[in-house]
Amino acid sequence: MAIVFLVAPGSAGAGGGITPGIAAGGVPLSAGVEVVARILGTPSTELRDPTNQGIYIQRWEQLCLGARYEPGGELLALDVWVDVADACPDVGAQYSIQGQGGEAIGFRSRQDDVKRAFGYHPERVLRAPSFTVLVYDGEGVAFYIRRDGGRDGLVDAITIFPVHGSTRVWSPSAWGVP
Repeated sequence: MAIVFLVAPGSAGAGGGITPGIAAGGVPLSAGVEVVARILGTPSTELRDPTNQGIYIQRWEQLCLGARYEPGGELLALDVWVDVADACPDVGAQYSIQGQGGEAIGFRSRQDDVKRAFGYHPERVLRAPSFTVLVYDGEGVAFYIRRDGGRDGLVDAITIFPVHGSTRVWSPSAWGVP
């Protein structure tokens, strides 16, 4: 099983590591919106997913961590991202995930590194204008690979979701399904 280690500032109330398909920052994927708020505190941003209006997103910029929910408050996924804006200097550089053979994948890793560590055939691949998302549904993890700018080819974000739950995280039309 792959593991991401997260060190979060004490003021946010988060702690612990990230385990694909299980938990992140001390937040189990089985938690509801109220439990997440008790653990992480008040989010810095709340919005609807622009690609799927049925999903709400809360973000804790100081942690470079976000949560995606269904309207009823069920947690669907947790996201971590590269700290290009220096919003979370204490934690952003510390995110990494152990792949097969112990290779650490982080925000300096390239697509080939991800494939070597997690497999050359992800279960799903989502393409967007600026990203390719490699989805390892059986592991409960996805990697956003940047497709433009100064970070072209690098991991920009990692999403953790329940094993085999990726189709609930992204809009079905994103996968080419009507």
